[in-house]
Amino acid sequence: MFKGYVDALSRGKKLFFVLLVLINFLALIGVFKIRINPDITTLLLSDSPANKAYSEMEKLFNSGEQLIFVVELPEYRDEVEKFKELRRLQSNLESLEGISSISGPTPKTVFSGLRAIKLEEITAQDIPLLKKFLENMGELNPLRKIDGKEFASFNIFLSPEADYRSTVKRIEEVFSNSGFVYYGSGNAFLQKKLVDYILLIIFFIPPLAAGFIFLVFRSQIGSTKNTILSILPAGLGALWTVGLMGWTGKELSIMTILAPIFTIVMGSADGIHYMSHFTDNFDENNRKDTVRKTLEGVGLPMVMTTLTTIVGFLSLLTIGSAGMGQLAIFAATGVGLAGVATWLFLPLITLQIRNFKKISVKPVNRLIPSLISRLWGKRIAFLTAVYVLAAIVGIYFINVEFNQPDMFKKSTWVYKSFDKVKEINGGGIPIFLLIETPGDPLNLETARVVLEKEKELKEKGLVNKAISVYDVMSYLNKNAYNLDSPEYPRNFGIANFLYILASNQAGNPLSNFLLRDKKLSRAILFPRDLKSETLQEIKDTIANWNDEGISFSVVGVPYITKEMNDSVIPKQISSLFVAIALVFVMLLLTFKSFLASIYATFPIGVTLVGMFGLMGYAGIPLNIITATMASITIGVGIDYAIHYSVYFKLMLKTENAANAARKAFEATSRPIVANALGLALGLTALLISPLRFHSYMSALMWFTMLSSSVFTLALLPTIYSKVGKLAGIARDKTKQTVI
Repeated sequence: MFKGYVDALSRGKKLFFVLLVLINFLALIGVFKIRINPDITTLLLSDSPANKAYSEMEKLFNSGEQLIFVVELPEYRDEVEKFKELRRLQSNLESLEGISSISGPTPKTVFSGLRAIKLEEITAQDIPLLKKFLENMGELNPLRKIDGKEFASFNIFLSPEADYRSTVKRIEEVFSNSGFVYYGSGNAFLQKKLVDYILLIIFFIPPLAAGFIFLVFRSQIGSTKNTILSILPAGLGALWTVGLMGWTGKELSIMTILAPIFTIVMGSADGIHYMSHFTDNFDENNRKDTVRKTLEGVGLPMVMTTLTTIVGFLSLLTIGSAGMGQLAIFAATGVGLAGVATWLFLPLITLQIRNFKKISVKPVNRLIPSLISRLWGKRIAFLTAVYVLAAIVGIYFINVEFNQPDMFKKSTWVYKSFDKVKEINGGGIPIFLLIETPGDPLNLETARVVLEKEKELKEKGLVNKAISVYDVMSYLNKNAYNLDSPEYPRNFGIANFLYILASNQAGNPLSNFLLRDKKLSRAILFPRDLKSETLQEIKDTIANWNDEGISFSVVGVPYITKEMNDSVIPKQISSLFVAIALVFVMLLLTFKSFLASIYATFPIGVTLVGMFGLMGYAGIPLNIITATMASITIGVGIDYAIHYSVYFKLMLKTENAANAARKAFEATSRPIVANALGLALGLTALLISPLRFHSYMSALMWFTMLSSSVFTLALLPTIYSKVGKLAGIARDKTKQTVI
């Protein structure tokens, strides 16, 4: 079979090279067609009730995302100039397309008593009245002093039809040109920043990953030419994958950006096994025979390892997230294309390129395999038992958590910006309390009930701040009638008057809080934190409210991510089950032995337990993103067991089980170790990413690849040398090639 394949490649070499050039040209065109989508909602479950509830609220209030910006004010000797500069800033923001309303420190007009003060015409005589007006706003005052510094907050509501990315970009340009130091937060703000970061990731991390892999492979193979050839198929697979995404109109998201990286890192596995065996079998006088022998030794394992890696990725489809589904499809496609490139073009190139040299193995490259071989027998049995027990304890410490700000590393400006806004404003990403009333929402009893409920949430320490139409009306009433404290009007007529007065202002500050004709209002709540426990306690507290026909519910982006967190464990279990089941079936078809297939899964099973234990000990949260590592570990980590087991079966044709185990180790240990180090070091490139979960994935890849390779090269020789024949991996007298 392999002889005919090699002959066909040799005869059609010109056609295959033309095909390679054409495919690469088309892929490059596709790369320039690629678009970026930073929308975090692609990670959501396709049937997310929390997302539907949030979308329905936005439609009802005809509002878009809320942004919060804070500016740090310098010291002013002239208060008039300070307020005029703030008014110019707010006026520039109000003129931008895509903004529905702004609540800031300097609206066009404010009322002190029954006097209207126009901020654009403010004088020194107005300053005391204006400052008193703002101070009377209490916690709604957009001017705050902290640690001797003064800050001004701007709550910006985008229009529902606005292009969030371009609108946020224009808003940032206004703040940048204002001369103030500014900080931003909000869902749309974070998404816009993701675009910048995704561009950084796609341009820098894949080449860096390839460079790291090159260094490892070069140290093991000992030849620059051979190293380049071993990585080439993975590079081609990554190029073709991104090109395919561009041609099919798919977008790069925070998840699909990983597809070309995974393709380079994981697709290089077959390349190093091919080139390692090629150099071992190298015969300059009979190049075809060298390629044939290489394919006989690693051909079947290359097919199987490619398929198992694909299966590992495709198992992520069971999670039910659009973003995860796209990653699954394109990462699996990339690995598959890298496999095709390895099978088709690597034999083709090695048939043609001259001046190959047989490289002697350096002693340093035998060091790690030599150390692993010392673990055989009782040592690895004891080590495995301790490892598993320690990991089981660590699993109990796993934290299931995910929220948008924590996507970013604490060292990034985005995270620091969010943290500053939270400190100044009392929160960075709000949730919304929906209030449905049987009568006019402005009636006095409804106001009393809602204000009491807000107070309850604050007293319990669940929210830092609450803003509703009733809070705004209370502060307007205090200013209008010079009251000592904010108080909702005691007379419905006064309440109605103040509402009309506020509604007639430009950029009506109540428009985002009240739908009077629909008997519906909403309050903006800023939770003390975005942890699932806090959000659930808020939800449980609100669920117990039932006052005189008033209906309360809570929605918001944090509840969408919470819903995602709650689904992680069951989705993780289903994904793991699918991955393990499919991989086991593939092993069964390869080895034709139930016991052999069971034994081959031992190293990856131990590694999985260890990975979850590490997450518990290291504080790496289990969320919809880090959960992918389990399925990936199964698909990739099982490769080592396949390579070792197939070679062991080949050796059993002429050796007893103990000798076959030793010779299989000698033949596969170096490429397995090199591959494990290459994959781990390749994903080390993710450490430069500004996204925190990329660092988690890098750490988990180091752990799982080293763990699975060590347990493969220590556990399997120990097991096979004792029970290899009993497992059914026995000498096959009827066939002369590896099955």
